[in-house]
Amino acid sequence: MKVRGQDLGNVQPYTVQCVLPINAYNEKIYMFLWFWMVFVALVSGLSLLVWLCRAIIYADRLRFVENHLQMGDRVQTPPGVRDAELSRKFTLDYLRQDGALLLRLVAHNTDNITTTELICSLWDGWKENYVDTSSTPVTGSSANQHRLYPDTLELNGLKEMKGYHNEK
Repeated sequence: MKVRGQDLGNVQPYTVQCVLPINAYNEKIYMFLWFWMVFVALVSGLSLLVWLCRAIIYADRLRFVENHLQMGDRVQTPPGVRDAELSRKFTLDYLRQDGALLLRLVAHNTDNITTTELICSLWDGWKENYVDTSSTPVTGSSANQHRLYPDTLELNGLKEMKGYHNEK
């Protein structure tokens, strides 16, 4: 290519390299990246739906906890009526939705042995503090409160802890 300088008589010859092959190469790279981003977005959305279902569906949480309790020989295989009721109360009242989700995250990031030992130790601690109130009738919202936190009493809507006095 010939380019004229400031004065019209001075012509400078320039040689440049064609960049079309490099642009075609860049186009293929960005096309791959676009499809990769779409794939990652779809897989992330699917993963989000799976984790939401695991967190929301109660039967799945209960089955997860019961499977690990069976692996740790804490309940019968298959669970008897008493074991099924206790594991239901353990999952519903003690672990609740967030505890089961955290245990699932632990299971996802570690192995089954670690998760089973963790769930079994939580089960053992819960069973030590669990007081079966089926023989003595307890009415009101304090029924679950006594089983979960034995040091807490609820009287006339006010919570009192043993050893602490609330003054008005």
